[in-house]
Amino acid sequence: MPAEPAVDNVFDRAAPARRAVSLTGVILGVNVAMFLLTTWLGPPGTADRGDRLLAWGANFGPLTLSTQPWRLLTSNYLHFSLGHLLTNMLCLWGFGRRFWGLGRQTEFLFPKLDFFLLYTFSGIAGSLLGVYAHPLGVGGGASGAVFGLAGALLTTLRWGSLPLHEEDRRQAYKAVVEFAGLNLLGGLALGVFLPIDNFAHMGGFLTGAIAGLALGKRLDPSAESRRFRGIVWLGLTLALIGAGATVFKARANIVPLYRAGELLKGGKADQALTALATYTRQYPEEPTGHLLSARAYLVRGQYLAAADAMQKAIDLAPGDENLLAQQAFAYEHAGRYAAAEVVRRRLLGSNTQDLGRYLALAENQLAQYKVDEAEKTMEAAANLHGRGFLKQPALHLMLARIAFEREDYRKTVEELESARKLGAPAQLVLPALWQVYTAMGDTAKADAVRAEMEKSAPRRK
Repeated sequence: MPAEPAVDNVFDRAAPARRAVSLTGVILGVNVAMFLLTTWLGPPGTADRGDRLLAWGANFGPLTLSTQPWRLLTSNYLHFSLGHLLTNMLCLWGFGRRFWGLGRQTEFLFPKLDFFLLYTFSGIAGSLLGVYAHPLGVGGGASGAVFGLAGALLTTLRWGSLPLHEEDRRQAYKAVVEFAGLNLLGGLALGVFLPIDNFAHMGGFLTGAIAGLALGKRLDPSAESRRFRGIVWLGLTLALIGAGATVFKARANIVPLYRAGELLKGGKADQALTALATYTRQYPEEPTGHLLSARAYLVRGQYLAAADAMQKAIDLAPGDENLLAQQAFAYEHAGRYAAAEVVRRRLLGSNTQDLGRYLALAENQLAQYKVDEAEKTMEAAANLHGRGFLKQPALHLMLARIAFEREDYRKTVEELESARKLGAPAQLVLPALWQVYTAMGDTAKADAVRAEMEKSAPRRK
């Protein structure tokens, strides 16, 4: 949030007797204390800030949406960096007496309990929208709650019954509009480069605006107004529960998918496949389940099953070239080179600027003993891209392999030497040179290369 609301001392002039800011100060103190605790203390081996905050209660879909919904609240008091903390706390508190932050303004206008509920409900709503939009991201920070206060101030200053002169009201309203607009736009712009959760901002802002619209007309301390606000908070509670139930249902697939992924990461491919079989039956249109199933099959060495599972993922996400590359890999390891070649050609057709795709296709063709086709593939690469590709050692290594298959040993040596001049690793060039000299029957050169290999081999101390 790059901008701070420039509210003049409107509230000082309006009613000095109501300048109670203790609750804002308490909230600020809790945020600062949690930052210090999460900086100094943390589970062993959690040097990464995100992992550390996760252990302290940050928002994370697979945990929040399963057995730990309390993270929707606790994440609002956890910050990723000192700058993150300072930005939110300055927006909450402001600068001294002259520039009141959103927290102090809201606490001036609302009874303390309503102010606290506004802050809390806005933060939870922001967390809900954030976990819906980014279920696998680690979320935290007070910005959803702070934006909720901005939303409440806007609707209250615009339509509420307040102890402010009309000019003071207009001045305060204008400042909050500027704050909200600049920060929302700034968040959207910075979100291109930084991990800013603008969904949490919007969720908090909308919740606060709705609450302020309902509460703003009855902020006096009378018993009737207190009953009215109680009914409003009951309605907002039910609405928040309903929104939570909707988000939990919409993202219910995240929990079993994450657990299956963790099983696979832990090397438990059999258990992962059992979990994923249930998942893909329940969510057949979700490509990630089929992708993870394919990876589990790869771990087990069931390459054809992996390729079939990958095809299901590709049918659901046809534009994902990473899936195609993994399917070609599975086909090749299953010995289905013709099927893999079809996929390799498709990948090359979608990007003829990638040398790696030419090399992968030529490798596939050599595995099928299609030497002529492999040579045509590499000639196409060289002809299309000229000196750019000719300066790549990988291209010359592949041309050397093709020449060796043709038993054109002179050309093989030329291509290997070209690769070496261009920086190809000795551990790739020297064994190939020894092999070709041996095939040529040139014992002297083969022995010289062997000696060079022994000399360049790393020695253990």
